[in-house]
Amino acid sequence: MRYCLDTWFFIKLSESDPKAIKLIKDTKKNSFVIPSVTILELTRSAIRKGKLKDLDDLISSLMKGKNIKIVDCDVKIAKKAGEISTSYNIPSIDSIIASTYIIHNCNKLLSEDSHFNKLQKNKLIKKQSW
Repeated sequence: MRYCLDTWFFIKLSESDPKAIKLIKDTKKNSFVIPSVTILELTRSAIRKGKLKDLDDLISSLMKGKNIKIVDCDVKIAKKAGEISTSYNIPSIDSIIASTYIIHNCNKLLSEDSHFNKLQKNKLIKKQSW
């Protein structure tokens, strides 16, 4: 299963959520795509909480994972995001996450963000949370 990870997943991971931990450890069955804008959102949160060092450690460990890929927003993703943002009236960052999911052929987007509900309803993505 290929998962696209939204910021929500990392919040769950930081809370030591057992489902998030189990999922991220199962790299034999799963691969993970992390849109770089997720790192932007995590950085903002870490700065506000005074936990930037913790975030640096997390990013460093993620980049070592063989089934974990941090994906930058390239022209293809940006154009698709523009289409999604305009068509479904969702914020730009969420549309970048959704277009990363689509372009990288992910099976599920791990998120609780309600902006993605419109995309799921229109069968552009499959969202999962717990």
